[in-house]
Amino acid sequence: MTALATGAAGAATTNTTAGQIITNQATATFTDPTSTTGAAATPISSNKVETVVLPKPGFDIQYADGSADDTTATAPATTYNKTGVLPGATVTTSYLVVNTGNVNGYVVNIAADSTGGVAPQAVAYYLDANNDGVADSTTPITSVTLTADNPNTAADEGTARILQVITVATTAATGAQYSASPAGTAPAGSVSVTDSTGATTSYPYGGLSESQANAGNTNGDLQYTRVTVFTPTLTAAPYDADPATPGQQAPTTTVVVPPSSSTTIDPNNPTSAPGTPSGPTDPTQPGYTDPSSPSATGSTAIVVAGNVQTAFPPADTDTTADSVKFKNSVVTPVGSPADTVNLFPLDPTKNVGDVGYGLPYGTNNGDGSFTLADGTIVRFLNADGTAATLVTSPVDGKKYPVVTVPAGGGTTGYITQVTYPDSNSLTDPTPITVVVGADSGNDYNLVADASTTDRVLPPALQFGDSNGTQTPPTANAGAAPTETVTPGTAPSSGAPAAGTAGDSSAVFPMDIANPGEYADTYTLSGSVSVPLANGTTQVVAVKYVTAAGTPLPTNSAGQYITPVVDPNTELRIFAVVDIPATAKLTLPGSPLLVSQTATSNYSNITLTDTNDRILVGVIGGITVNKYQAVGAAPAPTAANQATKSALPGETIHYAIVASNSYNDSVKNFVLSDTAGSNTNVYSFTTFTSASVTMTGFPALAKVMYRVNGTGAFTATAPAAGSVTSGLEVAIDTDGDGLLESATDDVFPSGATVTLNIRAQVK
Repeated sequence: MTALATGAAGAATTNTTAGQIITNQATATFTDPTSTTGAAATPISSNKVETVVLPKPGFDIQYADGSADDTTATAPATTYNKTGVLPGATVTTSYLVVNTGNVNGYVVNIAADSTGGVAPQAVAYYLDANNDGVADSTTPITSVTLTADNPNTAADEGTARILQVITVATTAATGAQYSASPAGTAPAGSVSVTDSTGATTSYPYGGLSESQANAGNTNGDLQYTRVTVFTPTLTAAPYDADPATPGQQAPTTTVVVPPSSSTTIDPNNPTSAPGTPSGPTDPTQPGYTDPSSPSATGSTAIVVAGNVQTAFPPADTDTTADSVKFKNSVVTPVGSPADTVNLFPLDPTKNVGDVGYGLPYGTNNGDGSFTLADGTIVRFLNADGTAATLVTSPVDGKKYPVVTVPAGGGTTGYITQVTYPDSNSLTDPTPITVVVGADSGNDYNLVADASTTDRVLPPALQFGDSNGTQTPPTANAGAAPTETVTPGTAPSSGAPAAGTAGDSSAVFPMDIANPGEYADTYTLSGSVSVPLANGTTQVVAVKYVTAAGTPLPTNSAGQYITPVVDPNTELRIFAVVDIPATAKLTLPGSPLLVSQTATSNYSNITLTDTNDRILVGVIGGITVNKYQAVGAAPAPTAANQATKSALPGETIHYAIVASNSYNDSVKNFVLSDTAGSNTNVYSFTTFTSASVTMTGFPALAKVMYRVNGTGAFTATAPAAGSVTSGLEVAIDTDGDGLLESATDDVFPSGATVTLNIRAQVK
C-alpha cells in the first residue's frame, strides 16, 4: 500500500490472462548425415504439450490520487475529507477500480458503504474514462468490467476510472458529517478454454469481496470520502465604520448623549439632542445619528458599545408612531463562500442555550417586516434605505429579508428600522429591545447563527403637583391646590412650606417625574397675572426652589434649570409666588391661576400645569372720620374732631371723610349723615348746603344725593333748608347717570369720599 501511495497507484497486477493456453513443443535440428554438402536434416519435433493458465481473480478499489486506502468513515484520506460543503451541494471524488487478477472481463459490482459513519442521502457512481473529473454519462453505474492487464504490452489495460458523487440533502443540518466509500464485490465465474484437440474445458473461480481480495486489511480495504456540511461563521454586528476592512470597525464619530449625575450643566445651554446647540460639557460616546421625525427637535443619538446599539430619541409633537433606524452589519471571515443571510428578530427573553433560542420571533408580515408582541414593528432595509430582497425559506415557506455577503468573506451593511407606539402618548414607556438574528443561507434551518442587539430608550415626562410620594415617579397633573396669601406681609423664607398663613407667598410642591428611559434636565418657567387694587395688573414670575429653599440655577432669560433627573426617578421642587403688597382681594370663586411650563432639555417634551390657584386675602377696611369747624371748612386734624362751640346764627362746617383701604373695591357704598341716636344736628341747625369731593375715582364719576331718606338718588345737590332728617351720598362711578351700586358703581380701593355739610345753628 505504501508503494501505491508513492506512485504505483492504479497499476493493475500483471498476470497471464486466465484461460491462456501455454504451449510447448521441442524441436531438434541437425546436419543430415547423409548429405555430402552438409545440409540440415529435417527438424525433428517432439510432441506438443499444453498448459492452461487458471483464473486468479482479484481486484482493488483505490483513491485516484494515490492516497493509502483501508480508511474509516471518520478518518478518510486527507484529500477526501471534504469540509465546508453546503446543503444541496454535490461532492465528486475520483477512484480507480484495478484488476489485480488475471480474469479478463472481470466484473466488479460497486455499491456505497458507510460502515462506522452516517450514510449520505444519495450516492451514485459514474465512469470517467478520460480522467477529466466529469462523468462520461449521466447514467449512473453499478458495476465495471475490467480487462486483464496484458503482460506483453506497456499499456495498463486493467484499470477503470470511476467517480463517486455524494449529493447532500438541502435539509442537511449544520455541521453534519456523511461518509461513503465505493465497496466492490466480484461474483463467482468461470473461464472456458478450448484446447488444440478441440475439447472445451471450464475453469471456475470464486466470488470475492474487496476485503477478501486484499489480504491484510483492517478496515475492509475501503476508501472513504467524508463530507462535513458547512458550519456558517457569521458575525452580526452594529454599524461598521469601514466595511472594506474585514471585521467590524467601531465608529470614528461621537454623538451627544443624555446627561448623567456627573455632567456639568450649563444653564444657558443644557445638554440637548444632536442637531441642537452643543457645549463643551456635553457628554459624548462613539456612535452616529438617525434623523428624527420633522416634528422633533434634534436627531436620535445611537451609541455603539460592543455588540449593542442604544438609541436616545428625542420627543416629537405628533401622535404617529415613532421609529429609529439602526445601522447593522453581517460579517463573514476571509475565505468564506458567498452567503445569502436571512434576517429576523429573536425573542429577547431567551438566551443562548434556551429552548427555542435563535428561532424567528414575532409575526412575519411577508414584506420584510415583523410585528412583535408589544406592537413594535421591525423592518429590514438595505444599507441605502431601499427595501431588502425577499427570499422564500424552504423551511416554513415564508418570505424573509436577506442581505448578501460575497464569496471570500466580507462585511455587508443593512438597516434595522424599529417602529414603536408614539412615546409622547405613553405615561410610562419601557425600553424596546430588538435582538436581530442573522441566519446563514448556507444551511437549511431557520436558526440564527449570530445576533446583535438594538435598543430604544424612549423619553417621557410628567409634571404637576406633588402626589406626596416619589415611588413610582408620578406627578399629580390633575391636582388643583389653592393657596391663600396675605398681601403686604413678608414673603416666605427658608424651607418652603405650603399652606402657611400670614405671609404673602403661595407655595406649591411640584413633581418633575421622569418615567422615561434616559436621564434629562428640565427648564422651568411660570407666571401668574395678579390684579392690583388700583385696577392694573402685574405679572409675577414663579420662583423654583429646593426643599431647603435654595433657588434653582437660572439662565439668562430667567428660566430655572433643574439638576439631572435619572430615568424612572422623580425630582421634587417648590413653586413659589410672591404676591405684591397691592394685590387685589380675590374671592373663592375667582382664584388666580398659576401657569407653569416644564420642558425636558434633551428629549424636548413640554408640559404645562395650570391648575394651581391663589386666593389673595383681604386687608384694610373702610374708615369714616368726621371733622368740624365754625365759620370755615375744617382741616382733617384731630383738633377738629374735638368739641367746638357756636352761637345761634353761626354756621358749622362738617367734613365727613370716608376712605377705602381694602385691597378691593367696595360695592353698595353709601355715606350717610342722618338723624338718629348719634345725630341730632338737623333738630338744632338749619341745612345750608352740601358738596362732595372725591379722590381715587374715575374722572367721569358723579355724586348722587338723597334727602331725608326718601325718593331716589339724584345728581342734584340738596337746596338750603331741604335736609331736615338726613343726607345720603352715593357715587355714580362710571358717570352714566344711573346708580348701579351692586355692579358698576363701586368705591375703589384707595379712594376717598369727603361729604362737606354746612348748617346754621338755630
